[in-house]
Amino acid sequence: MARRPKAPKREEDWLPVSMMARCFGTTPQNFRQTILPLVPASCQKKDGRRLLVFGRGCLEAWYANRLRKEIDRDPMEGDGESPSIERWRHARADLAELELEAKKGNLVRREEIHKGLVELAARLRQFGETLQRDFGADAHRLLEELLDDYQREVDRLSGHDSNSQHAPD
Repeated sequence: MARRPKAPKREEDWLPVSMMARCFGTTPQNFRQTILPLVPASCQKKDGRRLLVFGRGCLEAWYANRLRKEIDRDPMEGDGESPSIERWRHARADLAELELEAKKGNLVRREEIHKGLVELAARLRQFGETLQRDFGADAHRLLEELLDDYQREVDRLSGHDSNSQHAPD
């Protein structure tokens, strides 16, 4: 947390707004609008109709505000046009779109799909026993070959190892 500047002890430390504005290279009106709101009340005082400010207090308040803005600023935003910044911006936009789609419920995790398809294959393999009983071993063998192909394709699409264990037959 920024420390508050101490109020001046000497009368000559108080400066008119017009003089302080010149120190900042701006007009008194712009100084009143942009910098003066940052200056603590302990560093401002009225001298009749004139507003006086403590120079060091103005500088410290302005500098603290500038540092705060610099810390809060995203270094990848702004006017930079490098390829790295552009790639970062596109990646950030893509991520935002994915997060939005996930919130809408339009995305399903690969693991969930894989699990559901493996469970379906297990049920079909159980059905194969009924198929064998009613239509013979050849019908069962054909279904098993089809399910093996199906399992390999599910594994390939979901990025799983086709040699790993699946649901029991």
